Amino acid sequence: MPAETLGIIVNGATSGIANRQHLAQALVPIIEQGGLPIGERVVMPRLLLIGRDDGRLQETAGRFGLDAWSTDLDGALADEQYPVFFDAGHTGGRAARLRAALAAGK
Repeated sequence: MPAETLGIIVNGATSGIANRQHLAQALVPIIEQGGLPIGERVVMPRLLLIGRDDGRLQETAGRFGLDAWSTDLDGALADEQYPVFFDAGHTGGRAARLRAALAAGK
């Protein structure tokens, strides 16, 4: 059965926790295994990496075989192809980022 794509914005994608845990140990393995079976469906994550440094984002994306990254969080939140927002960014700005994500319907 074909997988259903689920767009996920991964904010703070170049952080250590995002690299070592969220990407390397969870999201990327799901992609490599052909998606996540959920009942009769298979859900395939499509990741959009967000961060502050374009070079580090490109390096992170390349390491995991991903092709979508940006430094534009507002643009990502406006993109209807990515209905899920995951925040691995620094704790200090989390409340504001989550309010923005919620306001964008994420």
